[in-house]
Amino acid sequence: MYLTNYSYSEKMCYWHTLPEGFEQLDYLSFLSERRKLMAKVIRDGFSQLNTEK
Repeated sequence: MYLTNYSYSEKMCYWHTLPEGFEQLDYLSFLSERRKLMAKVIRDGFSQLNTEK
């Protein structure tokens, strides 16, 4: 794993949209997986805005 502290690493990878095992991915696979994660972070953020009243 990229960092030794797993809980911090998981949170960091979420916010920076780093796919699991990104260190071993070729660049095009990295970009493809990262796009999916970016969409998820955007959806999660929009969902939070949508539920706050």
